[in-house]
Amino acid sequence: MKFGQISGLFSFLIYVTVNATDCQDRWVAFEGSCYLFGHDLIHFTEAEEYCRHHSAHLVQVETKAENMFLRDFLRDFKLADYWIGMTDETVEGVWKWYSNNEDVEYFDWGPTEPQNVNNEDCAVFGDTLDYQWADVKCATDRKALCEISTGNVDIIG
Repeated sequence: MKFGQISGLFSFLIYVTVNATDCQDRWVAFEGSCYLFGHDLIHFTEAEEYCRHHSAHLVQVETKAENMFLRDFLRDFKLADYWIGMTDETVEGVWKWYSNNEDVEYFDWGPTEPQNVNNEDCAVFGDTLDYQWADVKCATDRKALCEISTGNVDIIG
């Protein structure tokens, strides 16, 4: 192999990049976001406060791929519901993201959900629904699921 060919190969290796998500310890990465799964049972606004303490917000599920990733991950935790960062507290049946008040466009409700029994204005990944979504009262205790968007970071090497 000639020096020019080796030099070209070396240059190629240096400039090859891959997309990765830069997450802190205990956070789980998926497509430009990092997720933190809480351990304590807390109500909805406490969960949002917990997430903000970690510079994040309650999870905003925006695609089927993201939803399936989270559902698969949650199956390993069994026997717990996890908050989703949306509410229909202002107008019944109009779901908004709690952190920015934007309309929710993707849903994965369980077969009989949402029910709105006794003003169920918040949403969870329901463990008894194989982590499809359910509406629940905001003052009930569930676990926080936080999300922070990191974008993609180029790693050179």
